[in-house]
Amino acid sequence: MPDLQQRVLIILRDADAPTRPAELASTQMAPYFPDGCPPTRPAGLARPAHYQPHADTVCPACIASWSSHHVVSDPATVPDPTPPALRFTWTTAWENDHTALDD
Repeated sequence: MPDLQQRVLIILRDADAPTRPAELASTQMAPYFPDGCPPTRPAGLARPAHYQPHADTVCPACIASWSSHHVVSDPATVPDPTPPALRFTWTTAWENDHTALDD
């Protein structure tokens, strides 16, 4: 049984500034499998209409594909009972004025 303890954060890239996340970009946390995406839905993973390896999960073989249109974090180990996957959309524009909190 594959381990569901690793995740990556995936954010859609800004088309005009590919090193930045897109404004109000859809964001998701997805399971990461260092030994490859499982060919069938892993136990504990939510049931989308149809499980698709490399679309519902991330591994070393598909991370480059994900990274072509998304900012993808390094894998991180998460504690139980972290949900296997989360998806959300930002509701306000992200602004970064590069000032420190104590300025």
